[in-house]
Amino acid sequence: MTMLHINSTPLFRRVEPEPPIRLVHGHLYDLLKPLWLELRLLGALPVEKIATGCGQPVFKQTFIATLYSVTIYVIVGVCIVYTGLVKLKEVRALKTSEFDEIVNGYLFLVYLAPHFAVPICNWIQAGQIACFLNDWTTFQTHFEHVTGNTLHMKVWHKAIVILAVLIPLSTTVSIVVDWLVMPEFKLWEIYCYSYTCTLVHLHIALWFMMCYSVTSTAHRLVNILRQGLGNGRKVSDYHSLWQDLSRLSRKMGDCVCYIYGVIIVIWFAALTLSLYGGLTGILDHGVDLRGFALLANALLCTSVLFVISDAGQRLSEEMGPNFYCTLQTLHLGVNKEVRQELNMFQYDVAMNPPVISLGGYVTVNRNLLLSLLATMVSHMVILLQFRVGAEPNTLNSAKRTNVFNQ
Repeated sequence: MTMLHINSTPLFRRVEPEPPIRLVHGHLYDLLKPLWLELRLLGALPVEKIATGCGQPVFKQTFIATLYSVTIYVIVGVCIVYTGLVKLKEVRALKTSEFDEIVNGYLFLVYLAPHFAVPICNWIQAGQIACFLNDWTTFQTHFEHVTGNTLHMKVWHKAIVILAVLIPLSTTVSIVVDWLVMPEFKLWEIYCYSYTCTLVHLHIALWFMMCYSVTSTAHRLVNILRQGLGNGRKVSDYHSLWQDLSRLSRKMGDCVCYIYGVIIVIWFAALTLSLYGGLTGILDHGVDLRGFALLANALLCTSVLFVISDAGQRLSEEMGPNFYCTLQTLHLGVNKEVRQELNMFQYDVAMNPPVISLGGYVTVNRNLLLSLLATMVSHMVILLQFRVGAEPNTLNSAKRTNVFNQ
């Protein structure tokens, strides 16, 4: 009994280490998990979340995920290559005078192009994407240790699930509508075009949600900074958080630069050809379903380019000018030392605003959309000139036919 009593005293009691604060690591991946999993199902983004003994997950490109992606790429590629060869044969069979039909034929080929480029870009940049997710987990840990608050982004998980369901469904419906109004569209081709368009639209949704998540994180950081000054926390701690988030926003654009660069180029070509086909069809044949379908495709392509540009613009504004203006309002009621730290913080935000770019090739903002639309107008003029040049040949051949018949 005495021995038991001695062991129960604080002097001889075995001291257990205090459990660490439970942190929600990998929250960005878990939040957007429906989109990640759907892209992996389509053979893109071969990145897996691997649990570790310390409770902090690690993201990496695994052999099994890459093998699955390559397998899906080959299986779907057989169908898409066959479809492309059929469309190319149909285009070559057209006469030179049938310029509008030739342009529409190339439009069908453009919509098949994402399969040959987007998954390969995903394989190339899968390691960088995994590194970005690991850096996000590190940032989240730093955020929670500095602020004492869990990083919750204002994104509804149910909305992500609904988005992941609606994108393939709406894309398939739009392809079926095109099949109904376009006689050259074969029934068995619906799967190929639904696959490529769904692949692109899921990437667009992922880009928008990633940008929105970083934007909401910056907004939450500002609110916590406003409360932290009243609790005596150092401004330098929040300054380091902003610097980490700024580096993450730049890295986000770099780790997916080839993926979205390819999507922008392909969808820009689809926009130009769809708009040309829709306008010329309505001018030549009047208002019909085919022309409206092509114009609807052009509007959809424009919305894709707008979402990419606008999401990058909003992120840059929230991390730069908006954050600077919020810091300006915090100068009232603080001492001289805190005011100096705020001035240094503002100077850093003003001189080093985060610029979202695709690997340094192009800056992602609304100017990107305007430059693409301006380029599209010039390409439309060139296509119309080719069309005008093809019309005299048609008239001359018709005259020769009439003379021969007489």
